[in-house]
Amino acid sequence: MTERMEEFKKYLTGGFEHNKLLHLKDGDDDKIVMFMMDAEFDLVRIEYGPEDDVSIYADGHDYHMFSADQLQFIADQVEDAMEMWEDIFADCDD
Repeated sequence: MTERMEEFKKYLTGGFEHNKLLHLKDGDDDKIVMFMMDAEFDLVRIEYGPEDDVSIYADGHDYHMFSADQLQFIADQVEDAMEMWEDIFADCDD
């Protein structure tokens, strides 16, 4: 991707990196979130839950369009997200 496209994606995600799992706090709630662009360059917010669940949010769009590679990428992140959740739960137990 060009540098300009990277800047555009960062702008759309509010400064957050895209295609990267992030641990965000929403008040007292922990969230594992990833921002990415769909096949039509619309912003997508994906939340990974603590029990292998994945939620994809339209955030103002009627739908999102993904390539097979993008869907596989989203699915491939589940294992890493589960490790992040394990770390969060371990920190809560301490």
